[in-house]
Amino acid sequence: MKKISVSEAKIGLELARPVMFKGSVLLDTGTILTEEYLRSLKKRNIMFIYVEQKSSENIEDIVKIDNDEISKEYIERIEKFNFSKGNIEELQNIIIELGNLQSKLSVPVLLNLIRRLPESQEKIKIFCIDSLKNFPKDIINSSELVTLLSIEKSQKVRNRIFDLLTENATKDIVDIFFAGIKRYSMKELQKISDVCLQFDSDMVVNIALKYMKEHDETGKRFLMNILENFVDSKKYAEFSKIYLGINVDTNQLSKKENIRHTEKASEKFSIPAVNNVSIDSVEELEKIDAEKVYRVKEDEVIKPQIKEVISFSEKDKSNINTVFKKIYNETISDTEEIFVDLRAGKRIVENKMEEMVSKMIIQLRENMKSAFELISNNTLDNYILSHSINSSYVSLLIGMLDGWDEEKLMILGTSALLHDVGMVKMKNIFWNEPRALNDLEMFDIKKHTIFGIDSLTSSTRFPSDVAYVAYQHHERLDGSGYPKGRKKNLINEYSQVVMIADVFTAMISTRVYRKKHSIDETMHYFLKEAKEKFNQKYVSLLLDFIQKNIQLENPDILVPSKKQKILVIDDNKDITNIVINSLSKYYNVSAYNEPLRALEEIENISPDLVIVDLMMPNMDGFSVCDALRVDSKFSRIPILIMTIKKDKSSVLTAMKYNVSGYVTKPFTKNDLLQKVGAALN
Repeated sequence: MKKISVSEAKIGLELARPVMFKGSVLLDTGTILTEEYLRSLKKRNIMFIYVEQKSSENIEDIVKIDNDEISKEYIERIEKFNFSKGNIEELQNIIIELGNLQSKLSVPVLLNLIRRLPESQEKIKIFCIDSLKNFPKDIINSSELVTLLSIEKSQKVRNRIFDLLTENATKDIVDIFFAGIKRYSMKELQKISDVCLQFDSDMVVNIALKYMKEHDETGKRFLMNILENFVDSKKYAEFSKIYLGINVDTNQLSKKENIRHTEKASEKFSIPAVNNVSIDSVEELEKIDAEKVYRVKEDEVIKPQIKEVISFSEKDKSNINTVFKKIYNETISDTEEIFVDLRAGKRIVENKMEEMVSKMIIQLRENMKSAFELISNNTLDNYILSHSINSSYVSLLIGMLDGWDEEKLMILGTSALLHDVGMVKMKNIFWNEPRALNDLEMFDIKKHTIFGIDSLTSSTRFPSDVAYVAYQHHERLDGSGYPKGRKKNLINEYSQVVMIADVFTAMISTRVYRKKHSIDETMHYFLKEAKEKFNQKYVSLLLDFIQKNIQLENPDILVPSKKQKILVIDDNKDITNIVINSLSKYYNVSAYNEPLRALEEIENISPDLVIVDLMMPNMDGFSVCDALRVDSKFSRIPILIMTIKKDKSSVLTAMKYNVSGYVTKPFTKNDLLQKVGAALN
């Protein structure tokens, strides 16, 4: 069979798959196309069909869809669209299809569509921008997005464009931003500053200096604010004198103070001034943008290396829990020594840290389950120590499950072990208060993120990531965290792992003011209550490990109280029975052996997930996907494909339909539950 556009179809061709329209079969498999049928297809805006083709042709060429060619059909419809008379819902469907196809031809068309849309169609503009998020980064042209910003008036649309720019920023974006800074609002200028942090310091400095003379005093001050994040205090003072005529006291800009915003810049750009701040007296955490200030010089960086400091004999392996517990207790003692030294202002001995983290990695390598079970060791007396160690074990576990290399694991383990070092700098420690902390006490506790990055940048030569984790581990992906309310990719990947480990180990620990939560309750929190706050990829890895290795008290808590609906389509009754038996305890499952009947009933079922067999005699799995994706009501529903073998062609085709994953036959109940859980989450 071959997929062709309806405009190319000729009378006499035989349909290889049924043509669906609004969930029903318009023309069935085997139908011979007539002139009347073709008119009917065009009248209903059917874009493409599958027709029979000679078997001698290369199957890979037949199955693989030419996305550019299909996109041209949709692009033509967009270019002819009449905004005053056209159906906006139809336009939305076209945009969805272009987003699914991800053709490079679609990007300029969608951007041009945003330009053409009247101001009253703000929602459609946002819809276009959100669809661009599905495209590979290398086909999004940052300069075109910036050009769009220069003419867009809606602040909601501008905010969406800035989000897209942050995720897809390229080096040329800095040049374009600096050339036209007068176009942007104060909040947007701050976002531009955030984007610049992604790039090489020398490049940003050179571009800023290139445009310094072209701007008035307002523009120069903004560029100086940018430069403050990329040059040392001596250079900053030099540039201030040259371009602003301001003499800056380098002592006030020294690393000891760390925060270097000038008062005049604050007045001009509403950038918080924190001159000569004693970090203990910080009134508002959000006024300190520490991640822009604290940097470890590249020539001074020591990348932690794994050391084979322990090994296990056969005797050790037979009594591994006792051996691991002994190592754990030694780590408690070593961690306490490091924290005491930090409180006294001493430097961290990097070799000692490398040995401690290496031991954890080797333990997890040897017996992941036994190493994980060590996190049950915590007491009220040594909470901060055990919490730091346990967070390191859990972080390393997630990193190893995700396939991180040894260098990244060492940075991750070190970051997790030191993520709460800011606590040892606190003047008041509240661990033993037999109650939850009040607002004032919580505010004081929140300062530990600032103390942490301050302490680590002055006491260690590890990569900046280690200090950033101490600063960012209380941020959340939805922007609800502290100290800066950072979102998504503005939180580094190490912090995204450690934040999960930090909360996980805290919740399963006993505190003086509450009992510990069970692992079941804790994972329920990650999966349901705080789903938007944490990276669900890492949460799923942890959940999968726990379900396979840990005896849970109440595993049912990890599924929704209101059961989600799953539609299963497979011509084999034995398979549908297996799926029903595996899932019905946790989900409402409807199963059909006839695909066409399933599609007729789908609106009544309104499933949260569709599981469909790939190879069925009358209508295969991709035809079902086709029917779902062309119907706006079901175009975004997650789909799992069941198959005996995943070949290259089917995987490529599945990608076009935005399939959530594969269930390879034969499968176990746990395999199926894991795939379903991941697709629904």
